[in-house]
Amino acid sequence: MYKIVHINTFPNKATGSIMFSVHNELQKLDKWDSYVVWGRGRTPKDKVHEYNMQCGWEIMMHGVLSRIFDNTGFNSDYATERLLQKMEYLMPDIIQLHNLHGYYINVKMLFEWIKHRNIPVVWTLHDCWAFTGHCAYFDYANCNCWKNGCHDCVQKKSYPASLVFDNSKLNWLRKKELFNYKQLHLVTPSIWLHDLVKESFLKKLPCSVINNGIDTDVFKPSSINCHIGGKFKILGVASEWTPRKGLHDFIQLYRMLNHEQIEMTIVGLTSQQIEALPEGIRGMMRTDNIEQLVSLYQEADMFFNPTYEDNYPTTNLEALACGTPVCTYRTGGSIESVNEGNGFVVEKNELGGVKKIIEERLHSRKMGLHLDIDRKRISKEYMAEQYIKLYNDILL
Repeated sequence: MYKIVHINTFPNKATGSIMFSVHNELQKLDKWDSYVVWGRGRTPKDKVHEYNMQCGWEIMMHGVLSRIFDNTGFNSDYATERLLQKMEYLMPDIIQLHNLHGYYINVKMLFEWIKHRNIPVVWTLHDCWAFTGHCAYFDYANCNCWKNGCHDCVQKKSYPASLVFDNSKLNWLRKKELFNYKQLHLVTPSIWLHDLVKESFLKKLPCSVINNGIDTDVFKPSSINCHIGGKFKILGVASEWTPRKGLHDFIQLYRMLNHEQIEMTIVGLTSQQIEALPEGIRGMMRTDNIEQLVSLYQEADMFFNPTYEDNYPTTNLEALACGTPVCTYRTGGSIESVNEGNGFVVEKNELGGVKKIIEERLHSRKMGLHLDIDRKRISKEYMAEQYIKLYNDILL
């Protein structure tokens, strides 16, 4: 029986859902013994196969040190030591990494232990942090320093924020040395990120594309046709609405439209963001109520994703699986789940184009909307199959 340990910042949110989807499928197989580790979040339900690394003060201390010294990923020594003791006991045959930023683990200690034990690793990159000196994304800042060596970071105050020192040059060099490990196989959810990896200091490592998957038994069209008559409903969903997610564009779009004909809902806002919304836009905080979220997707006439930098957003997949077409900016991997049969792609900040699409759809809504989407290929089961095949290829 093969042992595998999965590590991620959270047990929930999009990346946590991906981790658990693979873990749950592995648990159904006799040849696999699967364990999940996360930095912070809920308490473990399975005391044997689930492990929460951190306590509150350790997370806070890692965050404080990062904000002063710009060294995210190089703190949390005690928490990492406890994890490595557990790993020493388990001695996994393979390790599956997800997000290592998030103030919970020391990547130097982790990779030194992995290299000493010569354990194969699969690392799914959900953003660009692994090959930059600071940031998780750089499109919004139009920065290319990551290609040859980060320095004088223009995004020092963006996540993972540093308010004092700029340590991007040293971070880049340390990551380059640590992460170039002969037993490391990279995975990216999008072709876009795969191509960036091949321009980075990780370019010599094997890299596969495995698209994110969702629960298509939960995210599915309503049995009632929700897209006929009434106001044209526009929906936006994000785990947090930072400037790169395009909240300002949503508000600008609302001001361009006929308010008597449209209804706009934005999910994932803070209470302060909701208070600042123009009258007429329905704002909601992030919800863990999946049934409520599915209903919002099903009832929407269009899902608008004005992201300026993204990998392979599962929100696009959730909307499509619920029978709602997607309109997104031409950025990152956001366009890779959208085609002429299920949505629309416009250039960044081309709100006039979005307005035109909405007006055309407003006057041409038809009964029985059928989207061009392969439900099997966007399912969490299909995604898990691809990961398990990769694990088998590496170990056999």
